Amino acid sequence: TLVDTDSFQVRSTQEGRLYRCRVGRLEFTPPELQGRVFIEADRLPEHDLFGLGVVLFQLLMEGTHPFSGVYLGTGEPPPYEARIQEGSFPYGTRRGAYRPMPVAPAFETLHPTLRQLFLRCFEDGFANPSARPDAQTWQNALAEAEADLIPCTKNEQHRYSKHLSLCPWCERTQLLKGRDPFPSQGAVRQGEHKQRIRRKPTVLPSQPYIPLPSSGTA
Repeated sequence: TLVDTDSFQVRSTQEGRLYRCRVGRLEFTPPELQGRVFIEADRLPEHDLFGLGVVLFQLLMEGTHPFSGVYLGTGEPPPYEARIQEGSFPYGTRRGAYRPMPVAPAFETLHPTLRQLFLRCFEDGFANPSARPDAQTWQNALAEAEADLIPCTKNEQHRYSKHLSLCPWCERTQLLKGRDPFPSQGAVRQGEHKQRIRRKPTVLPSQPYIPLPSSGTA
């Protein structure tokens, strides 16, 4: 299946010409291409491998972008492209002014091999793009991680890596105020997975009462 097949770079062997790709999503663009004009840039395999790492991170971390995080600096938080360009990966040693999002799954939840590959992709690959793992390396690591999954004793839908001592999804359910990312079959039958997260009511500061205009008033 081909998805989003409008962004290709094609080399014509007959014409000896490279047809560059004119577009790109900055949140999937590697640091060495940030700020470049796409029509003037030759795409290389290691550029795509950065985007592959971003997609895999989001799939395994419940949609969390690898460069999202709590901004500890002053002023407005920089956009993803600025964080990528400076290599501020909140889960590695080049964190910069960012820390992981508190509602994101813990990086330690991932299998050790997968964590190592993400560090290769976003940290080692920052200065050396050729260090980024290729698709076959990712496939092997995902197979290894899948083989190391064990079931939770409380919820048959919870599977987690055997390097962990406790089920991270049970802990995450408590963090999310009862919203289970992988609800049990019994919870689904009872409709518990559709319940809204219980939040404490927001207490607003007292404001003077201002009556609304009556109907027909301009």
